[in-house]
Amino acid sequence: MILVIHRHTSPQSGEFLYSFTPPCCLVIISDSSKAKQHCQYVKMEKLKFGNILHKTSELNRLPSTFQGCCTRRERRRPARQPTFEPRHLWQRPNIFQQQSSQPVASTISTRPGLYGSPPLRMASSTRRVPISPQRVDAPLTSSATFLVVSVNTSIPSAIQTVRSALASISDLSKNVAIRDLRAAFACTVGIGAGVWDTLMSGVPKPTELHPFRAVHGAKHTAPSTPGDLLFHIRSERRDLNFEFERQLLDALGDSVSVVDDTVGFRYFDVRDLLGFVDGTANPVGDDVSEAVLVASTPDSSGSGEVASAELGGSYVVVQKYVHDMRAWKSLPAETQEAIIGRTKWDNIELMDAEEGKQASHKTLATVQDADGNEYSILRDNMPFGAPGKGEFGTYFIGYSARLWVVEKMLTRMFIGEPEGMHDRLLDYSKAWTGCAFFVPSQRLLDGLGGD
Repeated sequence: MILVIHRHTSPQSGEFLYSFTPPCCLVIISDSSKAKQHCQYVKMEKLKFGNILHKTSELNRLPSTFQGCCTRRERRRPARQPTFEPRHLWQRPNIFQQQSSQPVASTISTRPGLYGSPPLRMASSTRRVPISPQRVDAPLTSSATFLVVSVNTSIPSAIQTVRSALASISDLSKNVAIRDLRAAFACTVGIGAGVWDTLMSGVPKPTELHPFRAVHGAKHTAPSTPGDLLFHIRSERRDLNFEFERQLLDALGDSVSVVDDTVGFRYFDVRDLLGFVDGTANPVGDDVSEAVLVASTPDSSGSGEVASAELGGSYVVVQKYVHDMRAWKSLPAETQEAIIGRTKWDNIELMDAEEGKQASHKTLATVQDADGNEYSILRDNMPFGAPGKGEFGTYFIGYSARLWVVEKMLTRMFIGEPEGMHDRLLDYSKAWTGCAFFVPSQRLLDGLGGD
């Protein structure tokens, strides 16, 4: 940017006259009191918010306000130190337009920043955004933490400590989420079968809840690994997830031991590290609640349906898959697409294989009943990895109103349909963990603090 400064002395009054083109908040004036007119060209470096550059030795006095291409009269006062009092420069149109193409927050402070800089953007919008713990249908975010812990039941106070921590999940969530409501922070807590009766005393165990059952195929196995509690922490900001996990583990203390702590991230346009779009088959709209939330359970007599402790909750299964990227990348794109069942670049669904032939991952991961009705699950899978360690993987997390649907899906993948024709994706992606939990409603969690 080139700034032209004009300074000359009025022949009538002896006052200094200043003018500058174009309007801006940087003024450097050469001291040449004898010249009737003086022009100086100043080359600016990148203009930053809050910065007004000047050369003190060359100034007598800066104008107190700058408003467009104007002329400002000031009497010379040699004894005074250079001072300046710019006001409201942030209100000038287009001054900072080149600095950022991002829109300014709709709600900002009306107080100018230091040296007339634009007011600081608020950390977050002040619009009302619901903070809803235990919301299994929270929107997909760019960052997530999957924390699995085991309860140290050998410590006498462990159960009560865990109960108190779970009851305070709502407050902990608010403490973190309020820092940036636009980040869509959410935490979902799942409770395993091994500690349900102890933690949720008086609350019947969900009918399908049991420890994850390992699936043994002819070539691949889905292992069952320890885990009493799952914390699915997600938001658009990694630092919010980190802070929540820190506060959570402080609250839990020695009452738990961390079994697995995996940080996931969004990869381009919601793709996995294998290069394919993930989660295409997720339910949308009204179908989400039907697929994910337990609405009611049949009573013991089989007559009608009655509400239970499961109402509003969801079953969730987590698995950690590690990919053999070298072997996967050695495959032609056409072979990869046949394994997945979709095209790689534009995510178009391919035709199912003929009956009795090798089925794709897409087909084997689809569960239907005898009448052909398809059962959906909600996947919030995320890539994870550390290239320096050669680690590349996908963290599978599937929510469902029916645990048997996820179990049937895994059986089809690892054993095959027909048996012996397993999911060929497993030749390049190995399951390392496997846990099952039930996500109770927020009402049930809040009730733990009363005991």
